[in-house]
Amino acid sequence: MKTTFQAESLKAKIGKRIQALLDEREMSQAALAEAIGSPKPYISRLLNGQINVGIEKLAQIEKELKAHIIVVAK
Repeated sequence: MKTTFQAESLKAKIGKRIQALLDEREMSQAALAEAIGSPKPYISRLLNGQINVGIEKLAQIEKELKAHIIVVAK
């Protein structure tokens, strides 16, 4: 289905964006996991586009990485 494909594509894009920010900051998945209070496997699955990320968790990640992951139009 088109909607499923779009959701999978968005999850992959979010994961790639977070990975790029981690690389820029020379930060490990383990360090991010500890900083936001999540297990490392959660971060790994998130970066691989395997799971949905909730708004609260996304906000924590943005705060920790000091960058926007998704920009929402006003």
